[in-house]
Amino acid sequence: MKRFPRFLFAMAIFVLLFSACAVVSRNALIGKWNSQAQDLTLEFTIDGRLKQTTQGVSQELKYRFLADNSIELLVPGASSDPQPIAFTIADDKLTLNLGQDTTTGQAQTLDLTRVK
Repeated sequence: MKRFPRFLFAMAIFVLLFSACAVVSRNALIGKWNSQAQDLTLEFTIDGRLKQTTQGVSQELKYRFLADNSIELLVPGASSDPQPIAFTIADDKLTLNLGQDTTTGQAQTLDLTRVK
């Protein structure tokens, strides 16, 4: 009888730790990121807005999480369905997986660093 409550307690701790990790990974995306090579700055806000600045021209988009490491951009007036964008964050580096190049078939990625 004593093992069952211990099991429930252990499961509760596991669920809390797992959910805390999910929040951290999503919150890690929030902030300003820069790619010197592409002259691109992306700023993710907690309320689902994305400000994209390229060569001094800014555009505001919306995004939403599909999973802890995947988002989709909601582009007003877009004729196609939004495509998922997987991302990884390591320290101050954000890598976006933009899918495959239609002509070469190679994976397209975009590397950005956090603006401090």
